[in-house]
Amino acid sequence: SIQNMLMNLSIQRLATEFRWEHLRKVYPDPLATPLQTFQLVSGLYLYELPPDYLRAQTMRILDNGKWYSMEQRNTQEFMRIKSLAPEEVILARPTYFWIDKAPTLSANINWVGKQVQRLRIDRFPDKPYTAELRYYSRPDWQDITDEGAYDASYAPFEDYIMVEALIYQFMDYMKSSDALNQ
Repeated sequence: SIQNMLMNLSIQRLATEFRWEHLRKVYPDPLATPLQTFQLVSGLYLYELPPDYLRAQTMRILDNGKWYSMEQRNTQEFMRIKSLAPEEVILARPTYFWIDKAPTLSANINWVGKQVQRLRIDRFPDKPYTAELRYYSRPDWQDITDEGAYDASYAPFEDYIMVEALIYQFMDYMKSSDALNQ
């Protein structure tokens, strides 16, 4: 089980730290049937992200037939922007977003009690907006035990990359000072 965990943590780390093109997704998926929708609703500033969300790439909203990009901010930048804003409720087209990673209860019963990432926008939308979030998805958890059906030919990375990542995860797991060199 430790080997299984280390290999999966290696895959997760590679997917988190590098921008692998095969993990890129669009939410909503334009090819999904029925068509998925993602609406920014007037009076709402928090939106639950898909369960396979890993990292945002870009986000844009449609306003009067024209797409506008939204800028992602980290927590400190977002809080600074919020502290400079007047106290009254602002109703306007959102311009910034950040990913709120605080633990929360989800509307999805399969995720209750787990950390659910949510998209947070900088103001209440003045009207409904169609939104598109391009993101990198979380790789599927692989079962690489002897009983599992893990097939290395379907691995998302080359063998030498996986070996290096596994060595790093092992060193990190063992609290070795060589982990950073790896």
